[in-house]
Amino acid sequence: MKSWSILIYHRRNGKSVGIRIHEIGVITSIALFGMILGMFTYLGISSYKNRALLSRIIKLKAERTILMGKLNNLKNDIAKLEASADSITKCSNLIAFLAERSIPNRYVLMMGTGGIPASSPFSNKALGKRVINIQEKIDKLDKLAGFEKEELNKSIKVLNEKDNLLKHSPSIWPTLGRVTAGYGMRIHPILKKKEFHRGIDIANLRGTPIYATAYGKIRSAGWKGGYGNSVLIDHGYGYSTMYGHLRSIVVRRGQYVRRGQIIGYMGSSGLSTGPHLHYEVRFLGKQINPISYLDHSPLTY
Repeated sequence: MKSWSILIYHRRNGKSVGIRIHEIGVITSIALFGMILGMFTYLGISSYKNRALLSRIIKLKAERTILMGKLNNLKNDIAKLEASADSITKCSNLIAFLAERSIPNRYVLMMGTGGIPASSPFSNKALGKRVINIQEKIDKLDKLAGFEKEELNKSIKVLNEKDNLLKHSPSIWPTLGRVTAGYGMRIHPILKKKEFHRGIDIANLRGTPIYATAYGKIRSAGWKGGYGNSVLIDHGYGYSTMYGHLRSIVVRRGQYVRRGQIIGYMGSSGLSTGPHLHYEVRFLGKQINPISYLDHSPLTY
C-alpha cells in the first residue's frame, strides 16, 4: 500500500518532524469529508424546502380564513334572498288569486334540483360540503326566480285583460235623474199600445249631462228615427250602449271615449213626451236589462 512522508522543518530550533500519510487514510478522510458535506447539503436543502412549505401553509391558512369569511357572508346573503323569495311567492300567490288562476305546484318544480358532484372541489370535505350546499341553494333560487317571473307575467296578463274588460263594460249611471220607465213590457206613452221597452228612461232637466258608461268607440252620432238625437258606442267584448232623445251631441263617429266622458246633453228629441234619456245596453247586438250594469265599478265620474 502506498504511503507518503511529509517533512516539516522548524527554522527556529533547526529541528524537523516527519509525518507519514498512508493511502487508506487519505481515502478515508476524503470519504468522511464527502459524507459530512453531503449531510450539510441535504440538511440545507431540506431546511429550505421546509421553510417554503411552511410559508405555503401559512398562506393557505390565510386564504382559507378569507374564504370562510366570504362563505359566511354569502350564506347570510342567501338567507336574505330566501326570505325575499318567500315574500315574492306570497305576492305571486295573491296576484294569481286576484287573477283567478292556479299556480303549478312549486314542490314539483324543485324536484331534481342540486345533487352531490362526483368529486368535491376542495380537499377539505367540510369546506367542499358547504360550497356544494350554497351552490344548490343558488340553483334553487335561480330556478324559483325564473318560475315566479313567468307566473307573475301570466297573472298580470290575465289581470290586464280583466281590467280592460271592466273598462269596456257598462257599469255607471249614464246621467243623473229619476227612472221613469224600466226594462220590459209597458204601454207606450205616445202610441198607447203594449210594447217591450228595451232600455230604461231617466228623466231630468234639459241640458243635464249624459256620460259614456264605459270605454269605447263612437259607432254613430246623430239623428235616428224615434230615438231622435242619439249616440251608439261600441265598447268591444260584445258590448254596446245606446243613448237616445239627446238635445245635443258633443262627440263624433269614430271618436274614442272613456268612461264618464260627456257625450251629449239631455233633451226630448225624437218620439218623446219630455226631457229624458233612453238608455240601452246591448250584448252581441241584443238589448239586455241595463239595471244589471249600473253601479258595478269603483270608477266614478
